[in-house]
Amino acid sequence: MTINLAVPLHGLALTWMLALPYAPFAASFIARLEGARLKTVVLVAVGIGLGLWLATTSGYDKEAGRWGSWVWCFTRCTPAWRGRAPLVLVLASLGALALLIIWPLIVSAILLVLVCYFAGYSSQPLAWQRYIEPHILLTLGVFCSRLGAPRPVSLAGPFGLFVVFYACSLARVYGFLPGMLG
Repeated sequence: MTINLAVPLHGLALTWMLALPYAPFAASFIARLEGARLKTVVLVAVGIGLGLWLATTSGYDKEAGRWGSWVWCFTRCTPAWRGRAPLVLVLASLGALALLIIWPLIVSAILLVLVCYFAGYSSQPLAWQRYIEPHILLTLGVFCSRLGAPRPVSLAGPFGLFVVFYACSLARVYGFLPGMLG
């Protein structure tokens, strides 16, 4: 059995990209973090991202199963160093940071399920968005539900994400974006 470390690396990078629209939900929670704790969380997140990034290649490579995702689409347009894309390092570190910040507020079991899913999915060669995206979005949804009633402005981010996904889906179905991510 082989382990494809590009899968959790991709999962963390995609987590950051999907977590951005949910940031207004967490703004007050993040503001309450103390300086020392925040520094520790940032260092751990960078360590996780750097460890995974150094352990595997992370550049766009269709034959290696690294295509079909926004992460790989952006990586295709950026430089790589020895098969490793610095953009993926930054995105994966920020994704780990997002998960570490929300960890105390969601049930630890939910985050553990996401981590175990990333680990289990790593046993196959394809690092594709469509298999891990629903689990990331469910984790973010559980986080937001634990915050209580949202301010109306907080809903703009997730609604904007829905509009972008819906528009891309329609454009793909009707042939306006053939092969956009492939």
